[in-house]
Amino acid sequence: GVEGATCFYCHDGAVFCGLYDLLRSLKNMPEDIFYYHSNKEKSDFYQWIKNIFGDEKLADSFWRYRERKSKLYQVLHDHLEDLEKVARGRSF
Repeated sequence: GVEGATCFYCHDGAVFCGLYDLLRSLKNMPEDIFYYHSNKEKSDFYQWIKNIFGDEKLADSFWRYRERKSKLYQVLHDHLEDLEKVARGRSF
């Protein structure tokens, strides 16, 4: 769950404090752990992304594909890659 915290506490004890953490974890997350957090009825990842990061578009993708771990991995990978491209294009 994610209530009252900015980090995501996974059912298997893993803690994700950012989207890169989630990306790395999704790649090898056991199906039963994934299903505990993301299934037909709910998506804890959707809630975390929406409420902590305020990213409605990414959260909506996590809801839409909540039963497809490999698709969520690809969506998040592409999203982070796009953010890196935007960041590289800016001068600080």
